[in-house]
Amino acid sequence: MNKDQNESVLHSNNGPYPEDIFGQYKMESPVFGNKKINSTQNQQRKKKKKVLKPIRLHTLSATRRRKCTSNTSYHTTYTSHTGTKSNRSNVNSLLINDNILRIKKLENKLAEAHTKARELIVENRLLKTFGKRHENALSMYEGKQAKLPQVIKSYEDEIRTLKNQIRHIKISFKEMENSYKSQNIELISLEKQYKHLLGLSQNKQLSKKEKLSDQLDEAQSTIKKQDDKILNIMKNLELQNKSHRYHINVEHIKLKELQHEVKRLEDENQNLRSNLDKLKNKNHSSRQSFTKGTTEDSISIVSRVSKPIPTTRDGQGDEIDESFYKTNGSISLKPESIQ
Repeated sequence: MNKDQNESVLHSNNGPYPEDIFGQYKMESPVFGNKKINSTQNQQRKKKKKVLKPIRLHTLSATRRRKCTSNTSYHTTYTSHTGTKSNRSNVNSLLINDNILRIKKLENKLAEAHTKARELIVENRLLKTFGKRHENALSMYEGKQAKLPQVIKSYEDEIRTLKNQIRHIKISFKEMENSYKSQNIELISLEKQYKHLLGLSQNKQLSKKEKLSDQLDEAQSTIKKQDDKILNIMKNLELQNKSHRYHINVEHIKLKELQHEVKRLEDENQNLRSNLDKLKNKNHSSRQSFTKGTTEDSISIVSRVSKPIPTTRDGQGDEIDESFYKTNGSISLKPESIQ
């Protein structure tokens, strides 16, 4: 039975052992009945009878074993039952080395889990800061104190006032057109009178002609005055038409600019909303991956333990190796210290 156990232990340790394990942990003599065998007793027993040591098929030493590239296991053959003590010491040393390697692996996995947790904490902080920034940006476009609705409202008020101004200008322009038409009608009537007077002056006497010439001069002076008035009115109408067209063009340009700005702000609002949703989804997925990774690590650690080891139970009912706490004094992972 002991021989089968020893062969299974030797078969399981195919990998090379590092040098620091052989340097840190010294080989101790085997214990029988809670008492160690002294060197003097060993010498006396050697004198009395020979101890048959196990013959190894592979003749490499413990320090050279890690340099061997072959994957062949180290078999041992036993010639007699008298060498069981040395075999037990070898088995105990191999078990200690195996446990040390397992502890080192567990320490490395624990350090990796700590680094992953720190990275996830930093990532969560960054995601929270980005979320706050996006919420502040969205608060500018939504809510009672948002700037965008206030700007849109002010622009709408300006558009309303400009439309009223355009309406008043159109009304004044129509009035000017009506006055211009009435003055043209008066001018036509005066021209007809002038022609009639010219015809009368040619047919009658000089006295009447003088009177008519005076009347003609007066009529011409009035016509000139009316012509000057008409010219001034025409100039004023042209200026008003130009100013009216200019104002209309300016208002059209402002309206187009306002429409483009409103469209741009709406697109920006949609982009910010989509980015915020992506960040929330990413934060949720990162939390799920962190919880999933921790559960997988705990399951893999429990599955690797092949031999029963004295364990303790933490507050959650999980079994923890006590030898792990004894060998690793620098890292305290007992359930009492975990908050």
